[in-house]
Amino acid sequence: MRTKLAAVFLILLITALSLTGCTGFSKNETVAEGHFDFYVSDLGTRAFPAFFYWEGDPNDTLIEIPDKLGSADIGSVGGFFGTGNPIPMIIATRGSDPYKMENPPEGVEALPITFTLSIGKNIRSIVRVITPEYLSARDIDGTVRWYEPKLRVELREDNPKFYEHNGRLYYKEDDRLVDSIGYGAEMVSFQKGTLSEYGTMAYATEYEWVKTLSGATLTKYEGAWQYDENTEREDCVAARIEGGQELYDEICRLLSENEVFAWDGFHKSNSDVLDGGGFSFSMTLDDGNVISASGTNAYPGGYREFVNGLSEILDRASEI
Repeated sequence: MRTKLAAVFLILLITALSLTGCTGFSKNETVAEGHFDFYVSDLGTRAFPAFFYWEGDPNDTLIEIPDKLGSADIGSVGGFFGTGNPIPMIIATRGSDPYKMENPPEGVEALPITFTLSIGKNIRSIVRVITPEYLSARDIDGTVRWYEPKLRVELREDNPKFYEHNGRLYYKEDDRLVDSIGYGAEMVSFQKGTLSEYGTMAYATEYEWVKTLSGATLTKYEGAWQYDENTEREDCVAARIEGGQELYDEICRLLSENEVFAWDGFHKSNSDVLDGGGFSFSMTLDDGNVISASGTNAYPGGYREFVNGLSEILDRASEI
């Protein structure tokens, strides 16, 4: 009889939770385990990490999301609380206030540091991961060191929903970048890059950025030089700006902000669009590695923002 009553109570509880739109997480208390603080569901069957606390050791930067917390399954990084409020997983230094973002004092250099987010096959959702712009850690002698963190992702085993490429996480369904992860700023430095856009007409637009001894040169070409052997590319210059280190740094920031390095290996087409255009991208980095991408009626994340940024630089130069 008690077994039947318990079963009926459980069914009623689950039904009530679903009817009210409740996520099943309503306890405000977190459970500390290792480097993490977890929220655990009211029934104790599910959990998600809400905080990761770094101990300040630059040689210990692995963020390994476990598959379980006791008997509770961990199926997401971050999660939803109450009636559906999103809760991120925040990376912070042990002993700090994870909600307070701090900057190094003026004149103090922040050292680069890379954390690795390791997930297994059970993770189905990345609600949000917050990587702060800076982290601080105190040495034994009391010295405070500042770090500028970046985050890369690794899969410990095959995951049915995600795959990893160049330290970034992507959806298997449509190859979209999982942009709810704060990967941190990764400054891209280049030797030379080109981005060509084409449509159905024998006409092309191409942007070219080249590192020079003093800084950089950015050029926009418009014309039919790729289709007409009598037309020279240099005759199709629509806009050009030559600048110093400031221009080089601005182009690097534009590349970094739109995560252009993650475009490497993007070669896709959308056959559902009968009339449209495409692009071809190639860039040689400062270390000699080459990033390449192309698409027909298909574009990687940040593509349009990057093109608009190049146009804004050239437009601003024409007003000077």
